[in-house]
Amino acid sequence: MIKRLIVLCFVTVALMGCDVLSSEPTYGGVSVSGMNYTPFNLSRFVIRDKYGNRAGGGGDLMPGSGAGTMSCCYTLKGTEFSVDWEVYDADEAIKAIDAHQEIKSIYKTTQVHFPKTKISGGIGAVILGVHFYPDDHVEFEFRNDMSGSRIDYAEVSYWFKTKYGRAAYPGGLDEAEAFRRIARVASQGWLKYRLTADEDLKQYVYYTLLVNPDFDKHPAVQRIVEETKGQPGAFGAAMEALPDSVVREIKSNRFEHVIAERYQSPAFRFSVTAHFDSLVARHQSLRQERDRAQAEYQALRNQWPAADLRTLATAQARLDDANRAEMQALREATIEKSRLSEGVWKRIKREAAYWMRRDAEQTDRRRAVNYLSDKPPGAVHPGGRSPEAYASIIESFMTTPEQDGAAMEALPDSVVREIKSNRFGHVIAGAGQ
Repeated sequence: MIKRLIVLCFVTVALMGCDVLSSEPTYGGVSVSGMNYTPFNLSRFVIRDKYGNRAGGGGDLMPGSGAGTMSCCYTLKGTEFSVDWEVYDADEAIKAIDAHQEIKSIYKTTQVHFPKTKISGGIGAVILGVHFYPDDHVEFEFRNDMSGSRIDYAEVSYWFKTKYGRAAYPGGLDEAEAFRRIARVASQGWLKYRLTADEDLKQYVYYTLLVNPDFDKHPAVQRIVEETKGQPGAFGAAMEALPDSVVREIKSNRFEHVIAERYQSPAFRFSVTAHFDSLVARHQSLRQERDRAQAEYQALRNQWPAADLRTLATAQARLDDANRAEMQALREATIEKSRLSEGVWKRIKREAAYWMRRDAEQTDRRRAVNYLSDKPPGAVHPGGRSPEAYASIIESFMTTPEQDGAAMEALPDSVVREIKSNRFGHVIAGAGQ
């Protein structure tokens, strides 16, 4: 009976998530499953703890594969581990084989900190998932099933090949070559934006391979990236919803040179400092006026015979006015110079996003007008008005940038002063109440 209890204790210690004789966690009888998210094939990997224990896996895992394959059974102890792993580029390996050369492997070592974790299950039932990422970092997790892949390159590849057919096989690529090409691009989506959801990676692959490899430089896409951070699936949905005009802009690659031409022009560079420059010019002009008034006053005081008191008083008043105006102009220029201003590139991004959004809105309005214009004469649109009436209403909102500028120039002086003084906030509040 005592012998059975002793044996039972040893078995219990082996299966427990913590070593009862040590403060360090001990994991006994675990299986190991590697999951490869790199764009290379994972040949093998070995996990080592600080106590001499080892566990391994691999087996030529393609990009995105690993779930469902495992090796058993290992004991690991502690919270600090090192992982030695070996990958190779399958495309380069095929070239090496054709040339009767040795396949070149890439060897990596990654340190992993894995906090103390409770586990449950019999020998071999607890699976240590080892996740290999494109930036060479490695993560551990315990599971009790054989799934657990976090990035599914195979699903993205299948979707892309099914949806776009021959476009997925440029230059006569075979199935495996096309898959590796798609996996390489998808891995960049993770590297740049931490995309993992299938829908996000599908759109990233589509835009990179079939629209424009620099699509994410477009201001509209940059805004989407910023607004969808940490929301799996949101990037893909937003990219699918991009207006046709923006997609055409991205595909034509016009957004780069349009922005470059606009923002490298002297007109733009002048506009960045135009307000400050005008204040400085005004101060210089008033300073010259002050100098002239001071010279005139000094000349009157020094002349002989002496000027009458009324003439001197008029000159003194003119000099005082000139001094006050010059000091006020200097104050305004100094305040403007010290004010925190919007950076040039931040302004470029903001204005470019505005123009792209405006172009998309105008294109949608034009499409709606064309649709209404195609309606037969005498037709009645839902709402009771004729299509012509709705078309005219929509057209009234379609303005060119020049018309927008003319409308701003036509603002009454009182409104301009209100805006400049920043007092319109209380005007709006008063009207709202």
